[in-house]
Amino acid sequence: MIKAHHDERDALLATAPTVYEAGWTTNSSAWVRVRLELADAHEVLELLEEAWRMTATKRATKTFDDARDPSRVTRWELSPSDHESAWRGGERSPGLSLLTL
Repeated sequence: MIKAHHDERDALLATAPTVYEAGWTTNSSAWVRVRLELADAHEVLELLEEAWRMTATKRATKTFDDARDPSRVTRWELSPSDHESAWRGGERSPGLSLLTL
């Protein structure tokens, strides 16, 4: 289920009824069931970001937007052993580094 605006949910249901189904609604939002195996991954990511923005604080959205600024490209790099540790809930190891390009 993904939180959406009423008009967004209506558009999704009209354009892709096999992918999206109506969920419950409130006065301010509507929820959409998504069949992930049929959905476009990029569209789902956009929907998730919009849903997050509906409930996130202004400070959190500003921090998120600033981090996405192309002039400040930042990424985390993991060595192969760090990937395994991260998925098992391990602590950050010395192989994890922040790179600013």
